Amino acid sequence: MENRPCDNHPRRTKARWDRLARHYGLVEFLSERHLRPWRAVLWRHASGRILEVGAGTGLNLGFYPPGAEITACDLSGVMLRKARERARGMPLRITFNEADLCCLPFPDGLFDTTAETFVLCSLQDPVPCLREMARVTRPGGRILLLDHVRIDRPVIGPLMDLVNRLTVRFAAEHITHRTEALARAAGLEIEESRRYGCMGVIQFLVARPGKTEAGKLRGQEIKREKTMGSGAGPTAGSGGRKVPDRSERLPRTLTTARPRHPIDPGRSGP
Repeated sequence: MENRPCDNHPRRTKARWDRLARHYGLVEFLSERHLRPWRAVLWRHASGRILEVGAGTGLNLGFYPPGAEITACDLSGVMLRKARERARGMPLRITFNEADLCCLPFPDGLFDTTAETFVLCSLQDPVPCLREMARVTRPGGRILLLDHVRIDRPVIGPLMDLVNRLTVRFAAEHITHRTEALARAAGLEIEESRRYGCMGVIQFLVARPGKTEAGKLRGQEIKREKTMGSGAGPTAGSGGRKVPDRSERLPRTLTTARPRHPIDPGRSGP
């Protein structure tokens, strides 16, 4: 798997989403009536220890599986503050982390499920983010992706390409990504692909870490076990990176741990 530089400019992206967070309620009001059914579809496939990448203002909080242990991360601290406020009073086991989605501060294979909803479209190059999602997912775990994609039809597709120039320039929104091709480029193995919405503009994918990535993670686990057995300190992460203590890297966290009661996930998609 070739290494490619990350072109997502995390500082610039963080500043933009921190600004947009103040007015994001209007976006939610206009879009959520149409997007909620697809969110419900994705979260029915999540289980175990779960990581949500790009949690934003917490629009998925009501769809989390009952009793699940959730870690929700986002590049924008302002967005996460809104998610924390939304989570108050909800019976969730959740921790919020501010983190670069292309360089996640978690050990390899920590999560059973990693998920994103309508996040990749905000990235110029989603492949580094997808590779990180694969890295922190255990071998055999699930990677769930939900995003809007290019409609590959005559007239419609080229028209979207033209409109994409405007959405990228004024909103940093990429409406012509081909999520399945990007997932394969990141080394993910696609298990299921569905298209929803008008002309299939919404795509839902169920994927797993590729065999090469899973084998690499297992090799690192064995190496860490041997290292710990010899008395040396453990390391984890892609490329042998040492993973700092979470309290050192991620001071802004909020955890609630109360008994979970079932939440009506809303109407489901077809």
